[in-house]
Amino acid sequence: YNNLGKWQTAIDNFKLSLELKAGDANLYYNLGLSYYKNNQAPDAIAAFKRSLKRKPNNVAQLYYHLGLAYTKNNQILKARRVHKKASEIDRSFVDNYYELANTYLLKDKYVMAIEQFQQAIALNSRYTKAYLGMGLTYYYLKKYSKALAMYKQALQLDESFIPAHTATGMTYMKIKQYDKATQAYRKALKQDPRDIHALIGLAMSYQTRRYWKKALEVYAKVLKIDAENAIVYTSIGNIYFNSNNYIAAI
Repeated sequence: YNNLGKWQTAIDNFKLSLELKAGDANLYYNLGLSYYKNNQAPDAIAAFKRSLKRKPNNVAQLYYHLGLAYTKNNQILKARRVHKKASEIDRSFVDNYYELANTYLLKDKYVMAIEQFQQAIALNSRYTKAYLGMGLTYYYLKKYSKALAMYKQALQLDESFIPAHTATGMTYMKIKQYDKATQAYRKALKQDPRDIHALIGLAMSYQTRRYWKKALEVYAKVLKIDAENAIVYTSIGNIYFNSNNYIAAI
């Protein structure tokens, strides 16, 4: 059922199995995974903890997934602690270094975040998400040229990596190179024409240059995907206001 994405059915079946094998660490681990996939982070945390108490074989994996659940539950410091434990057990666990880096990034600990992203890249030089993570870290540090260099490395490895295209667009917007921002968002949309982040970024790149009609056309595409998007309605209102169409802005 997990493989089919039927998380609630999987949860119900694991619970039934635990009635027969209450001490099975692996069942608690899989129950935790199902809770996590079903966006039930507190239940996932409880299940992973129960698995850990039963001395499982996959301790590093358990700490890793417990960290993910803590992060999803906005318990970043707890997530960091268990990701560190996973790294102590398995120093070749690339994904764990990436998630550990994110716990630093989420708390504005940029130097520490870069160190962990670099560790992930040292273990796997083709790990595109780590290049993206480093790029975003440099972006928050206002080191925009370094940020762009990291996104470029990610895209050299995988031209279809949409988040790197959108991050490139965001960074060019920040340094007011709007034509290049537009190009980056268009590249993202070649990969997925319905990517909301790329669509909103593209519309904003038009809006900033007062290309009202083009911006409105792109915002309309966003609303077909997400009819309740507050950012888009605010942006459309600003366009009408700035073009002196006050009734439409209201």
